[in-house]
Amino acid sequence: VALKGRLSTGPGSGSYAPASVLPGFKAVPVLQMVLSANFFEDITVDSMTLSAAGTLDDPTGIDAVRIYHDADGDGVLDPEDPLIAGPGAFSADDGRLAFSGIGRTIAASASETWLVACDFSGSAEYLRSFVIGIPSESDISISGSVSPDPVVTFWCSVWGPTYTISDHGSVHMSSADPAACVLELPAGKPGAVLLRLKLYAGPPEAVNVRRMVFRAAGSAVSLPDPILFRLYHDWNSNGILDALDRQIHVPVQAGSGLADVEFDGIIAVVQASGTLRLLVTADLPAGIPAGETLSISVESSSDVTAEGMTWGGTVECTGPRVAGAGYAIVDAPGDAPEPAEEATEPESASGGCSARAGAALAESVLGFLAPFMLLLLGVFLAARLNAARN
Repeated sequence: VALKGRLSTGPGSGSYAPASVLPGFKAVPVLQMVLSANFFEDITVDSMTLSAAGTLDDPTGIDAVRIYHDADGDGVLDPEDPLIAGPGAFSADDGRLAFSGIGRTIAASASETWLVACDFSGSAEYLRSFVIGIPSESDISISGSVSPDPVVTFWCSVWGPTYTISDHGSVHMSSADPAACVLELPAGKPGAVLLRLKLYAGPPEAVNVRRMVFRAAGSAVSLPDPILFRLYHDWNSNGILDALDRQIHVPVQAGSGLADVEFDGIIAVVQASGTLRLLVTADLPAGIPAGETLSISVESSSDVTAEGMTWGGTVECTGPRVAGAGYAIVDAPGDAPEPAEEATEPESASGGCSARAGAALAESVLGFLAPFMLLLLGVFLAARLNAARN
């Protein structure tokens, strides 16, 4: 099998949520991508073609498009991020924009993060939408330092989020939790983190999240003892409740059959083009029996109410249902019954497991050597018998 160079491409970790953007906004990041060369050779990107979609008339709504090297990979266009290609402009609506002569080399086994940024026209029509991406591997032309025909592969669709032309802000919610799973939670534990939530505000303005409604579920909700829920700003974005995190609402009591956990009158500001991470925690009563279950979620984006900090008024919230991990209640430390004693052989000071393992090994070795020992004994006895006859 002949080896050849390969450039793998996909969306970056700083990819954005759908958002609003004001007419006339410049250098708005609309697509982040990661390009990775395999171990075989250096890969040079010769050209790249972008495609536009949406209801915005691209030739009149977009003044310029540029490609940058996102040096720190944060998805934000910084002054030190070098220009790779552009400016260019779309000549037709929902058309294609080719950047040729790029000539940027990515070393073997290395990766680079690129950022596509747009200058929106001051005449861009309100409530029109715009999205940009790279539909096909054939839209990226590359050459290798060794092989004549390296290939391009996508590990995921390379499209940015949808932008809507608007003078009002927006907020998008998404999960900041790891993959959903069922975890154990001791009864009586305070500050148990049930849900990690990320909020992103669009470019036009900062927004203040005023109200959030969560849905508590599981058998623990219907028990007589209520559960105390708290909402925190995860200040250092580590997903752990620690001393740096600030509680942004008084505790809300739920349980006894009440499933809705409503935080109203919140002051949680998300800066324009910024993110805010929240933690939802629960103080569990010590009397919850083992085996009960508990989880919490935001069922719909309509359960989040936010207002614009510049233009005022309610702003749109988007995003899917966000659910935390499911929890199974277990006995608190010290409450679990002592296991019944079993009749066992005395164990050595170094541990019964080690002693039993050593005995098993010795038995195995003796079993292996036994036939050879019997054979040697037979040869020895035959030699002695033969000597006695002579």
